[in-house]
Amino acid sequence: MSNNIKKDQEMNEQALYEQLEIRYGAALAQEIVDQIKKTDDQDNKPEFMAVKALSEVLELFRGEAQEIVKKLRNERSKVFPTNITNLEEKRLQSELANIFNCYWLAQHGFYSAYHKALKICEVPETYRYDKYTKPTEMKIAG
Repeated sequence: MSNNIKKDQEMNEQALYEQLEIRYGAALAQEIVDQIKKTDDQDNKPEFMAVKALSEVLELFRGEAQEIVKKLRNERSKVFPTNITNLEEKRLQSELANIFNCYWLAQHGFYSAYHKALKICEVPETYRYDKYTKPTEMKIAG
């Protein structure tokens, strides 16, 4: 990985940490960021609660991004003279860029952890269902 890409990823992780720290506190924010970092590791076996936490973070940022887009559209509908810039619009654009970077990082981590979790959570033979077995005939592993 090149230095620029690595530096950008570290900056995005720091921005994500800062956003999460505001909402959840320092300890939980660090745990979530660590879970996202672990998704790049091939040997990592994500747990259910880690995937669930990433899912909730993803929903949080998706909702915020949608709200910012609504506000930005509202600001753009206002008419200003050509020589005056709309400072609120500039602030919303910056906020949207920050939230979108956090959303993208959380989405990447979530889907990576989700797919890994599905691969390691294989259903045992005794719980598998085929079209010839009635659910009442399934055996419980014991």
